[in-house]
Amino acid sequence: MKKNEFFKRVIDDNIADKERILENTLSNYNENKKFRSGKYRKLSFRLAAAILVFSVVLGYNLMDVSNSNVPKTANNTNPAAVRTEKNSFKIFACAAENNNPATASSKIDESKKIELKFNTEKEVPYGKISKGKLMSYVNEKGEKIKEHEVTFNSTFRLGWNGANIKSVICTSINGELNYFDVDMFKKMKDNGDINICKIVFPNSKVGTDLSQENIIKTFYKMWKSGELDEYKSKYFGGKDIDLKNYGYSYGTDYTTGNSYIAIHKPEQKTPPYFQSGLKVKANSNKDGVFVGWVPVKAVDILKKENSSDNYEDLPSDTITADVEFEDGQIITKTINLSFNKEGYLIIEVK
Repeated sequence: MKKNEFFKRVIDDNIADKERILENTLSNYNENKKFRSGKYRKLSFRLAAAILVFSVVLGYNLMDVSNSNVPKTANNTNPAAVRTEKNSFKIFACAAENNNPATASSKIDESKKIELKFNTEKEVPYGKISKGKLMSYVNEKGEKIKEHEVTFNSTFRLGWNGANIKSVICTSINGELNYFDVDMFKKMKDNGDINICKIVFPNSKVGTDLSQENIIKTFYKMWKSGELDEYKSKYFGGKDIDLKNYGYSYGTDYTTGNSYIAIHKPEQKTPPYFQSGLKVKANSNKDGVFVGWVPVKAVDILKKENSSDNYEDLPSDTITADVEFEDGQIITKTINLSFNKEGYLIIEVK
């Protein structure tokens, strides 16, 4: 219905005593302004009519504003039925207790949580990138490559916390996101759907380098030497294995303090509880939502032989976060990540 038709109907049908209102308005106006001519009385009549119309217009537009403030559902169906209280959340920069992106999101160092205020840049002391010495190696094609060592604190996480959060979908432009679904992992582990076996070996075998590369190298060395024949016989029929055919995880065994490697079932080579790439969907649990981020494009540029030493020149990244609540409402925020001249991470939420 057009607005002018709406106004006419409201005036004609719902303001039954409009003539009396107009007469009273004119009468009162003429009593106080008796020196006015007939010309001004016509203006007064128009003024009173305008007041009536203005009242209807105001009511109509207020009704419009009220409807527009009702939270929308994900599918925009029956928005009037959605709860009207305001959903809210906080975003944190935080650090995991270990640097394995495939398991770290389940253990957050509470002492390193930094709340990120909207439209305010924040330096994160543990999100640091740095360029190391120049290294030379021969790649699979037989080419000699020179690259700098590049390190980034892989314990860095972004966290969301708020009542009734259902999930957070994150999309990155220049980075790599990773998410470990703790609840799914625990359920699958309890059901025996993940590991074939878990092998724990002394840190003295690994040394001080607890990187993935060195742990895998140590595993193969012990496997070939016969030190792991117990596992080979029990789980693999005495046959040698190639870890490329299996999924696996590694880290520190918190019971003994030693290193471990867990060999997963072949169907878990790409585990459903772990996501990595430009886009991840993270489900909320009792601790909140935590997503890891690595500046892969910045790392690729920094490791080049003639790369700049100015970390401010590195490409920034923008993460779009769609936070969905249990009532269907979705709130979208963008998170800008860049580096200062010392290589520390600068974050701003908009």
